[in-house]
Amino acid sequence: MLTKEHISEWFKSLQDSICNAFEKEDGVGKFLEDNWLREEGGEGERVYCKMVML
Repeated sequence: MLTKEHISEWFKSLQDSICNAFEKEDGVGKFLEDNWLREEGGEGERVYCKMVML
């Protein structure tokens, strides 16, 4: 049976794979993670790319 946690981990793994592939292809830019907790309960994560001008 699929649980919310299992599905969440699968999407996190997929996101990591995509970010790693972009980093490898680009060779310069890096994806950063911003993890946070909500005061009302729950948590979240934002992934963004730090751009470097050459």
